[in-house]
Amino acid sequence: CVRRGDLPAAPVVTSVDTEPAPPASAPDSPPSTASRIESRANREPFVVAIDAGHGGHDTGTVGRYGLMEKKLVLDIARRVAADLNRREGIRAVMTRETDIFLTLPQRNEIAEKLGANAFVSAHLNSAPSSSDRGAEIFSVEPAGAERAASKEMTSGDAAHEFGLDRRDDADLVHMLLDVNQQSVLARSEALAACVLEEVRDRNLLPTRTVNQKSFAVLRTSSMPSVLVEGGF
Repeated sequence: CVRRGDLPAAPVVTSVDTEPAPPASAPDSPPSTASRIESRANREPFVVAIDAGHGGHDTGTVGRYGLMEKKLVLDIARRVAADLNRREGIRAVMTRETDIFLTLPQRNEIAEKLGANAFVSAHLNSAPSSSDRGAEIFSVEPAGAERAASKEMTSGDAAHEFGLDRRDDADLVHMLLDVNQQSVLARSEALAACVLEEVRDRNLLPTRTVNQKSFAVLRTSSMPSVLVEGGF
């Protein structure tokens, strides 16, 4: 369901440039059809990181007959990535492609290194009743994001990312971090709503509403992120 333009274009600040930008010059004439087509063709793809939850010694939930969540979500992640990679303008990458264990920070780091624009973590739910059905989509709750931002502020990582001095530029770092945080939260909510709408439109599974929860894999992400519980 991820397409260009689906997520709000709120700015995410990654650096501070003290040099004024040169004034933009007005084009002499509108771009030709050929140039517009070439521009679309040269546009960087929207990169989606598909994160198969659990792995290695972390089996996740285990079904009555021994089916492990870690194996099923890896299969789901591979199928989703393959489907996205058939779509123009989208490139899917995976945080893990084999049965290995990754810490939650490692999952985010891999997504960032692969240049991901959005992060989707695939999981499966569990319940004692065999009658439970449905998919759930989560985005991070604001309180969890604030705790992560506060930790980043205290550690000095945020100041380093913005190219500022933590001691002398504390107020500016805090303001920029808040802008980033609000942008990621808004875009994560939009992504979650998009996934929910797609599932409902295709009648794939009974679905519940979008929920917010302080999942560590979401609150430490620097990009729009959602966690999908794809059934029971």
